[in-house]
Amino acid sequence: MKTVTETANELKKRGKRVQILYIVFVEVFVIALIVALFRKFIPAVAIVIANLIFYYAYLLKERKACSDAIVDATVTYGVCGPLSDVRCLGSGSLSAEEFDSFKMLPIHVTNKSLLSENGFEGKRGSLLLKGWEASLHYPVPGAKGKDMYRFISGTLLTAQRKNSAAGDWLILKKDYLNYLAEEEFVSQNKYFPASCSIGDLSENYSVYGKEEGAAFPDELARIARKAVKQAEKIAAIRFSADSAQVWIGGSFYTLRTRLRFLPDAEWYTNNLLAERDAVWTMFREWGAVK
Repeated sequence: MKTVTETANELKKRGKRVQILYIVFVEVFVIALIVALFRKFIPAVAIVIANLIFYYAYLLKERKACSDAIVDATVTYGVCGPLSDVRCLGSGSLSAEEFDSFKMLPIHVTNKSLLSENGFEGKRGSLLLKGWEASLHYPVPGAKGKDMYRFISGTLLTAQRKNSAAGDWLILKKDYLNYLAEEEFVSQNKYFPASCSIGDLSENYSVYGKEEGAAFPDELARIARKAVKQAEKIAAIRFSADSAQVWIGGSFYTLRTRLRFLPDAEWYTNNLLAERDAVWTMFREWGAVK
């Protein structure tokens, strides 16, 4: 993988090239205006049409590609800085069906019910970690059997472990979801309220298991409590046999910039997701639980 300095220098060159092309694009319109002033209307129109074709066929796409490359570099060297084998997955790499399969939060499953952006995956130790910035809407039971919908957005982080552990647990922040939607969601997915010996965790979060009267294991409770104390925006956690998921409400890890601003190497290494370390530490400790 290229160093952050090499990547920053390449993106600066690419960005400056796009800036120059935009200047040329504007200057060509000025030339067309001058030609029109000499009553050469047909050549002026031809110049304008050719310039617009160049803009929509090439320049607009190149600007977006350059902007996307800057975001990918921000992901690779920023939030994914501690990971190895990093791969940017791009936008649309998480479907509503896959999100629903996590059984962590309710979602209205349609083609347009989830917008995922700036996905990534990488390795840390034996864990495969993934993440997306996502927005979705979920159904809320309404009057006369008609659903209403609520909108939420944030960051989804997931972990996959090689060995399996017993148990399937869901932790939801109280009052994050509409209470009717939460009740319906846990009922449909056959979750039952679980007891938790860690008081300051159960005070702010509802804990669910797959068996009636189950007790949330103390080891997992301590791991989860430490994470939510350090990262208060964590709204949902799910631990299953070989995977874990965390939803961080209203928190994101990318920032798009205008091409007038071309970042230096140091800018790319900034981690914009304040909750990252707390969540990845929780994943590492969960991965060690047998």
